[in-house]
Amino acid sequence: MQNQQVCVSEFSKQLILPCPAKQKAGMEEEVLMSMTEKETAAMNNPHFVLVHGLGGGAWCWYKIKCLMEISGYKVSCIDLKGAGTDRSDANSIVSFDDYNKPLMDFMSALPHTEQVILVGHSAGGLSVTQATHKFANKIRLAVYVAATMLKSGFLTDQDTKDVKNFSNQLIFFIFFLVFSRCCCVLNSGFEFSSGMHLWFLNY
Repeated sequence: MQNQQVCVSEFSKQLILPCPAKQKAGMEEEVLMSMTEKETAAMNNPHFVLVHGLGGGAWCWYKIKCLMEISGYKVSCIDLKGAGTDRSDANSIVSFDDYNKPLMDFMSALPHTEQVILVGHSAGGLSVTQATHKFANKIRLAVYVAATMLKSGFLTDQDTKDVKNFSNQLIFFIFFLVFSRCCCVLNSGFEFSSGMHLWFLNY
């Protein structure tokens, strides 16, 4: 009789199965915790993606890259098509999309959960702008270091007009500086500084 009771109690223990709902909740909590840990790690150790300007290459970032990596940051330097160590034939680059393809491919290959800090210098700003339009969810921050800033890169007629307008304004500004400098030499520095102030107000 005693043996039977023992067998029944052991059998009862075997029948006590874990609740699927609790298991699911536990798994979800574990996933959420792991996601939070990943996000925290990404925040503490951001991934910088550096894009060079015209005539440059990934090589131009080598000093900054070394310093940043020593400080614990993750850094990727991109060679755009035909630049740096990229062996593409220059004759095969017939559009801005062709030129910027290495950056687009890099951004596309990133995990959907990863967000990078994208940095562009000089004409690299155009590449950064195009990336922000196509991969907004993968970019935590866009940084323009003395870089070209247009709404959509060289992708629209309006951008081309903006560049032409800026060039015309720049020519006028240089002419105005030379003219004001002549006034400064002939008279005093007052006319030069006043002229500069008025030009910026009109701009």
